[in-house]
Amino acid sequence: MHIIHVVEATATGTLAMVSLLANGQTEQGDSVTVIYSNRQETPQDLSTYFNGMVKLVNIQMQITLERFTAIQKLRSHIRNKNADIVFLHSSYAGFLGRIALLGLGSRPRIFYIPHCISLLRDDIGLFRKSTFLALEWFAALKRSEYIACSDSEADLIRRLIPIRECHVVENAIKLSRIPTTPPARKRTVVCVGHIRPQKDPLMFAEIARIVRQRDKDISFIWIGDGGPKEKRILQSAGVKLRGWMPPEAVGNELLEATVYLSTSRWEGMPVSLIEALNFGLIAVARSCPGNIDVIRHAETGYLFTSIDEAIACIMDIFQNPNSKLDMTTCAGVEAKDRFSVSRYLEEMRNLCSSPRK
Repeated sequence: MHIIHVVEATATGTLAMVSLLANGQTEQGDSVTVIYSNRQETPQDLSTYFNGMVKLVNIQMQITLERFTAIQKLRSHIRNKNADIVFLHSSYAGFLGRIALLGLGSRPRIFYIPHCISLLRDDIGLFRKSTFLALEWFAALKRSEYIACSDSEADLIRRLIPIRECHVVENAIKLSRIPTTPPARKRTVVCVGHIRPQKDPLMFAEIARIVRQRDKDISFIWIGDGGPKEKRILQSAGVKLRGWMPPEAVGNELLEATVYLSTSRWEGMPVSLIEALNFGLIAVARSCPGNIDVIRHAETGYLFTSIDEAIACIMDIFQNPNSKLDMTTCAGVEAKDRFSVSRYLEEMRNLCSSPRK
């Protein structure tokens, strides 16, 4: 089977899922090409995320002119390669790819994976939301199938775009090997992700400020980069900014931390949160789409709806660490079973081979 992936968002969780899927498909015997676009936050060692069997093709889709030319380039490349399956990842590639493939008939079969569809955003007004919805309907003129990464995302897609089938395949992670004798946990709260409005760094900063007023021995770390204004606010609250780090370095930070704090306003299904569970952290996550699909409150972590609730959870964790051991064990087991690579690849394989409705 010849499979083509198209991805413009070559960073963070999207890149992790694209590389995991593409690498796994080559190991299953498929011929795989990844068409990608470079962003400012794209890792310089992007090729190392893929094994030697994945062919990488660069087609830029960042600025307006590039997006217009990308439509023709994508159409030409996919048609010439006679692909069986095309996976389109995230909003820009999802839109451009479907437009590029209009008029090419029923081959190839198209799966669009939004990785947190823009319709989930709560930081925009009705006009912009309506515009995004109109663009989704326009792109949906091309026969394709959505793959949501969580039930929350799927429910929204099925409600707003009922003309196209929507499947659910939850995200997965490569299980990291935890040392037999891991380092002692520090009194540290950590977050991994792009510093942007979706992640609500202002709420993170406020939580950090209040917690550190009560206990200065508790440290807050943000792994990732973003806008200068948000970074200044985080630093003024005492948050240590690590910038972007290689996966192994991120793993080392997670091994030493105690709490993973997610203040996200919306998510698809956050890979970084799942990875935190795998590394044995206690998750304190805002009750939003995506987070609620990963965490079961008071069983595999905590969900909060206000700053006061988040602070209370964090203080309780550090004041009563031994009482949370069962929670970290339960969360770790779930990360290994529910979010395994083998499960993810099998579900994707079954979708590719299933009959179209």
